[in-house]
Amino acid sequence: MVSPSPNVFISHNAHDVGEGRRLGAQLKLVGADVWFDKWEIKAGESIPGKVDEALEAFDIFVLLWSEHAATSPWVKSELEAALVRRMEQNELRVIPVRLDDTPLPLLLRPLKNLDMEDGVESAVDAIMGFSND
Repeated sequence: MVSPSPNVFISHNAHDVGEGRRLGAQLKLVGADVWFDKWEIKAGESIPGKVDEALEAFDIFVLLWSEHAATSPWVKSELEAALVRRMEQNELRVIPVRLDDTPLPLLLRPLKNLDMEDGVESAVDAIMGFSND
């Protein structure tokens, strides 16, 4: 069971920042504590340091998956860290949110994933556990 105000980490490629911003804003509106790099990393702060802190604290890791994300070293590193935490703490969730038809990595295929084409509201409901569709 996720806490009433889950910590949600949104992993995305720079090309998908708009989708991440929209999803993050909607998650905040329903009470999630959202970590989105554009909102959390201030000028002069260590990017790897801030990302590392956030990866240690998430309850829900949302991976915005696209053709761009599939080739991103940053996304790959964040996903690897999230999967390690997920193996250590089974209650954590890793949720792939598909932005296009790029195949998911093999390790993510067994996980229930979301499709952004179903709408941001539908994704928020599923991430927050408001629906089991």
